[in-house]
Amino acid sequence: MRLRKLARVVVVIAIVLCGCTDESNIPVKRNTEKLESRFSIESKGSFSAGYQHQSREVLILTDSKTGRQYLLVTGCGATEYFQSGKYQVEE
Repeated sequence: MRLRKLARVVVVIAIVLCGCTDESNIPVKRNTEKLESRFSIESKGSFSAGYQHQSREVLILTDSKTGRQYLLVTGCGATEYFQSGKYQVEE
């Protein structure tokens, strides 16, 4: 009984795979322009934390358009970074 089900699954997979080809009939328009990056990322180091002491990395992301910097910790999140240590709130 199980052998028959397995044989049916193998036949269905073989039929599906026979219809697959490497050629695509869908035209893909590729952008060949080189774009300048607005953001730059600087690594400040890594540490172990969290479940099973997974490796986390501390990064500073800089937006060249606005001049703002963001503090990122992989696997945790991001917040705006103020070098003066003061937190600013816009109203």
